[in-house]
Formats: sequence, C-alpha cells, structure tokens
Amino acid sequence: MRKYDVERVDVKVVQSDRYLIKRIGDIRDWKVYCVCESNCNNGWMRDKVENLARPIMIPLIDRDRLLRGETTRLLPHQQKIIATWAVLKAMVAEFDTHSWVTTHHSQRKYLMNRLAPPARGWAVWIGPYLRVSWPTHWGSSPFLYLSPKQEARRGGSLVATFYNSHASTQVIGSLFIHVMRSPANDYIENWKFSTPDGGSVFRIWPPSDVSVSWPGTIMSDRDADYVATGLYRDLMDRVSPLIKEGIENAPARSGGAPFWRWRA
Repeated sequence: MRKYDVERVDVKVVQSDRYLIKRIGDIRDWKVYCVCESNCNNGWMRDKVENLARPIMIPLIDRDRLLRGETTRLLPHQQKIIATWAVLKAMVAEFDTHSWVTTHHSQRKYLMNRLAPPARGWAVWIGPYLRVSWPTHWGSSPFLYLSPKQEARRGGSLVATFYNSHASTQVIGSLFIHVMRSPANDYIENWKFSTPDGGSVFRIWPPSDVSVSWPGTIMSDRDADYVATGLYRDLMDRVSPLIKEGIENAPARSGGAPFWRWRA
C-alpha cells in the first residue's frame, strides 16, 4: 500500500475525540526507532528472537499455503518462540510517536535476559485469518488498571496520567496475533475467547505442554474484530460504579486526560 490511515480515539470523561491521520508508505514497513542498533536491533533481538521465529512464522503468514489447506503442528517450544516475538514487537510499538508506554522497564529486561515474555500478566493469542474487508492491520488499546484499594484512594478522580495495561492486535498476511497485558494478572491469564463465527484462536502464552494443530477453523472478519475489541467491550461492561457515576455526571465536570484510548 502507498499510504494508510491511523484512527485515534481518546475517550475522556466529558467527551470522546476521534482523529484520522494519513501516513505515507506501507504499515507493514512501520519502523519504530527506540532500541540501540548494534547490541539490540542487530544483536540479541535478531539473533535470539527473530531468526528463531522466522522459519516457524513464515508458513503461518503464507496466505497461499492457508488456501491450499496445508497443515502443521506448533509444538510448545515453537509457541514460546512466537509469543516472545509478539511480545517484543508489542513492547517496541509502544514507543511510536503517538503511543503510550505501558510496559515497565523491568519487564523489558526480563524478556531480554530470559528470551521469554514475563511470567505473569501477559497473554498471547494467534489464529489463521483471511481478510475480506476488515481494515485493521495494527490496533492498540492502552488503559489504566486500578485495584479496588487504589481506586478508593483516588476518590472521585477519573483522570489518568499514565497507563499500565494494553491489548494490541497485529495482522501479518494470514496470521492474526493478539497480545494482552495488565497488572490484573488473573484477569488476563484466565481470559477466553468464543469467536462469533467459530474461528480458531489459540492461546500460546502463558505456556502449556499442549501442541496446536494449525490452522483449525479460519477466522472471519467478524472473528478478527471480536477478538481485537473484546477486552475493551468487557471493561466497559465491568466499569466500576465510581466510574459510571463520573460518566453520568460528566457535564458538571471539567475535562481531563483520557482513561482509555483505542488506536487502530
């Protein structure tokens, strides 16, 4: 593609602002300059992550292979390699000019030192996907998670000055990748999807000793949209009475920073 659109939505207490940004080039050539060249980008990231992931992921990305009905089996150690690649890309993408950094530096160090996603609070899903008209190639939903005690200490304030959680989606060829992370460890790790058209979405992190028979049932556009926006919809359904009260009384309040943002 010669150009692509970036849609940004800032959900504030009083209003929601929507922006459409046009960028030149192909989003699949998107580069984020946030890591050192020698030790990271051309060092451990390439040698110990990307070079291991490439031969495993290329058959999953190949649309023609999927259309021919070719099958494979993803073993647990291969799932870990894909999950590590996906989490690395999610961490790097947070440093885009218009993004929010939600990952703590200790988690980035954990991935570098152990060549695996952090042990708690992260989940990675993959699925076979054939695009028809769904427009998203990359989507990110950063948000702020507060425990009940933290929320009580904040009182009536709905202003978020930082985010500590996110859900991001990336589509490469016929491979759908969804990464979720939050300090709400149990919430993230126990999350399950039930796609509306029965498309196959496999959780590959946290790790298991179960292999995956690929591709399973191919995801539809509706399946892809359901997975990409599932966490957002669930959080809106679960929004606390305190937040609901703030939203209902929004006209009487001043503005403030957003407590949720969706970017696709």
